[in-house]
Amino acid sequence: MVRTKKSRTSESGASNTSSNQNVSIDLDAEDEETRPIGQKAAKRKGKSKVKSDIQGMTENFNSMREQFNEYKLVKKAEYELKQKQLEVEEIKAKAALARSEAKNRAIMLREYEILNKDTSQMSAQQLIIHERLCEDIRERWNL
Repeated sequence: MVRTKKSRTSESGASNTSSNQNVSIDLDAEDEETRPIGQKAAKRKGKSKVKSDIQGMTENFNSMREQFNEYKLVKKAEYELKQKQLEVEEIKAKAALARSEAKNRAIMLREYEILNKDTSQMSAQQLIIHERLCEDIRERWNL
């Protein structure tokens, strides 16, 4: 493409060319090559990119930190809930043990009454049954 110098000579927009008259040039066309970016502009562009990257990373870091803090709060709440559940289970186990011990004491009391029962009015058959029952009780309680 040959470039020519144009100068306007009239208000109508007609122009004179200083060299080759046969070459037509479209001034509005954007097919001209753009010149490369300058050193200072390139530095500014690079710095702004770094700043935006740092700002993006900072925002990502802050977001991740908030998510981590929320995660820690949830895990802490879960831990405290499990602790409470363990405490409840421990109370239930202690209550079950107390009920079992009370039941054993009641059984022991009834069996003690059997061991100390008056046998003077019992028949021979009742005495045999009573003696066998007393033997079982003594074995069970290691008496």
